[in-house]
Amino acid sequence: MSQECLSAIYDKLGRHADAEAELAKLKAALGDDAAYQNATIYAQWGNRAEALEFLETALRLRDAGLIYVKTDPLLG
Repeated sequence: MSQECLSAIYDKLGRHADAEAELAKLKAALGDDAAYQNATIYAQWGNRAEALEFLETALRLRDAGLIYVKTDPLLG
């Protein structure tokens, strides 16, 4: 998903407004169906509380991305 990648990259470049805009696009397009991806974005941003909230949503929705939760470097 390009919004997920762009959101992480923009944040690393210090362009947080652009990162937020890409995340907003992802949320608008997929809603809770992107709960796991949202968690990875917030984890990359260092926002652990928000990342955990989205992981809880992913768990509740049985998001297929959860199979990667132990090995996903984006959650680290």
